[in-house]
Amino acid sequence: MAGRRTSYPMSSNHYVPMANHNHEASDLQDVIEMKDQAKESHYLPKTDHDQETSYTFHAIEMEEDQRIKSHDFPKTSHDQDTSYAFHTIEMEDEEKRPYPIRMDSLQSTHSTKSEHSETGRSQTTIRPFDTQEAVLVGSSEPSHHPHDGIFWRSPILMGGNLFIGIIASIAHHVFYSCMVGKQVGDDFSQQWTLRYGTTFAFVSQVCLVSSVGFAYTQWLWKSLYHKDTKVSVNCLDAAFVADTSVLSILNTEMLWKLKLGSLLAVVAWTLPIGSLLTPGTLYVVPSTKSIHTHANVSSLDMYGPDQPARFTYSAPMNVTDDRQNELFLGPRTIITRLSTATATQGEILPINAPFSNATYDVQFYGPIVKCKEADSATATIIQSLRDESVANITGSITEVANYYYAFVPNLGNYGNSSLPNNGVTVIPQSRLQQPQNASNELWMAYSRYTRSKSFETENHYTVCTLHNASYNININFEEGIQTVTSKSLSVLNSVPYPDINTPVSNSLMVQHAYSAYMWSIADLMVGTMGIFQAAPAATGLPSTYFSEITTQIAHTSLLGSSDLDAFFERKSNDPLGNNNTAVSDQRAQDISLAGNATLEELVEELAWNVTCGFMNSNLLSPMVNTSVLSTTSINIYAYHCSTLLLSYGIAIFVALIANSLGAYAYHINGRSHNKSFSAILAATRDSEFGRLLPGGVRGKIPLPEWVLETQLRFVDVDGGGVDECGMGGKKGGGREFRVVGMRKGYEARRKDDLGAYFRRGNGL
Repeated sequence: MAGRRTSYPMSSNHYVPMANHNHEASDLQDVIEMKDQAKESHYLPKTDHDQETSYTFHAIEMEEDQRIKSHDFPKTSHDQDTSYAFHTIEMEDEEKRPYPIRMDSLQSTHSTKSEHSETGRSQTTIRPFDTQEAVLVGSSEPSHHPHDGIFWRSPILMGGNLFIGIIASIAHHVFYSCMVGKQVGDDFSQQWTLRYGTTFAFVSQVCLVSSVGFAYTQWLWKSLYHKDTKVSVNCLDAAFVADTSVLSILNTEMLWKLKLGSLLAVVAWTLPIGSLLTPGTLYVVPSTKSIHTHANVSSLDMYGPDQPARFTYSAPMNVTDDRQNELFLGPRTIITRLSTATATQGEILPINAPFSNATYDVQFYGPIVKCKEADSATATIIQSLRDESVANITGSITEVANYYYAFVPNLGNYGNSSLPNNGVTVIPQSRLQQPQNASNELWMAYSRYTRSKSFETENHYTVCTLHNASYNININFEEGIQTVTSKSLSVLNSVPYPDINTPVSNSLMVQHAYSAYMWSIADLMVGTMGIFQAAPAATGLPSTYFSEITTQIAHTSLLGSSDLDAFFERKSNDPLGNNNTAVSDQRAQDISLAGNATLEELVEELAWNVTCGFMNSNLLSPMVNTSVLSTTSINIYAYHCSTLLLSYGIAIFVALIANSLGAYAYHINGRSHNKSFSAILAATRDSEFGRLLPGGVRGKIPLPEWVLETQLRFVDVDGGGVDECGMGGKKGGGREFRVVGMRKGYEARRKDDLGAYFRRGNGL
């Protein structure tokens, strides 16, 4: 079907010359062969470059309804004699329009001179699409690319992004370093801290990846432009989006033919990994915050007005009609209770804390008990009184071995040699709150091993005496758990038992208070521990042996003393035989509580604990204002700088290498490139692409497989192709993409795919 024809007036200066200057001018005829078209050859009049140039319109019949008509125009004079071809193309349902068409643009590659031409004419032919590359394009070594001038914005953006990325990395490190040790604020503050760190990581990532992207683009164009490498459309599709589409990196042809470019694309994708690690280098750890302040704390007071009366039970006694003294009768119940509780627990009773976390020092005067080994004279008296105690047990039950004997001596007649035991007598074990002559001492005798587990015992004698002391202790509370430490303890004078004839005074009442303290401790220690024998109920039966503890020490932590091991390891069924080396589970706990210490050490420790334990009572220890170091549990920031520096260091190092390659590519290319549509369009102006991509494609995906497998390559365009103005015939045309071949067997598939495209386009 013939289409409408419309003629357009054309002036010769509207068109750029399109002749191929590689053709000979004399006796030259161009033969245009169109595949799958009417085999009609149109001979063009030869032109003479020494004369005025002739213009010709060519009409070529194309597939029954398309024709290109040739028309001759008068010659005009140009800078050089060149023949130009203007073609009027008749399209179906369109007006006839003249188009300037380069003769060699109808080919798939360079015009070549026929080797079989006898006349030496150059024959221009449209080659079959599946013609081998060797026929289409000869050796296509890249020609030297003149430096057109590198557009300044592209390399500056590449270097600028690298610089900003480095600055953001350094700023990230500095910011995190400044946060180290700072207290973590509320939720809002924490969120902004995380946002700042994430922002630094994001900016660094974006800038470094962007700089690598610039380098990748330049290197891609360099690899395609300056390497004599043919690549498929599929490879180019992958290469031009490799830095933005991770799946494109899996293209094996790109990995093989564009190795370094593929590596740069991989770098662009792996650089963000560092930004995932760096925000986590700032973390939170528990810590404490200390503040010096003043607070009311408990402090033992035995000297203040009316304070001694809180410790001692004393009664007024009329010595004469006009004089009244105080008679010491014993400790107040609060003293007994606190002392017993301390001895039972084996630790200081809880002290009132000003804060849950606090540290402060307290100084006061208070009682202390010091123990030492008895001298020989005293030891003799103790052993004599011990033997008397054993001998006084008569009847069916007798004590056969004594291992512990403690008592409070009555020293009222001490030194009277005319009396037994030099005048020393034993205060009854169960003391009553009544007037009596006693002492502020505790005498003890016990049988202990000469060395651990030796089973050889020896008698040891100890004297414990009440003293006054200056206490300087440090009290620390951590989450409510107290720790009391003695900073210094100055033992002063010994405190004697109160004399009934001493006039009433504050110092006398303090002496009463101290004596009440000693009374309560001594009551916990006095008594005996021994092995007893019970007579048999009938003649001929064996005697019964058993151990007996008649002292309150069994209620205290002192029971686990190493000085008492000999008693607990004696076999009850054979008290006079070998000891039992096995330790029961209960005995093991007692030893652990006592710390396997000696009785002398444990008595002194008990006395110190009882004195400090009096601060459990606000009556015995009123509040005083003192300096307190308040400690608050807080969370602070910590920073793993090595992880951040290593992550950013690797990223920056790789980006520097990529930018170096990009700079080299700028130098080799002599110009700046990008991957915009216009840049790709400028490199693909060969008319063969019109046959490669039929109109039915229209940019949709996926492309036919034969299109993806088509091989392309940059080739030199010398007077061919399309110049920068979109016209033909530019001398020294540079390089552009050309179709250089397809795999065998794809021609038939191409025809089928084209037919399918056209059928879909026509609604068939």
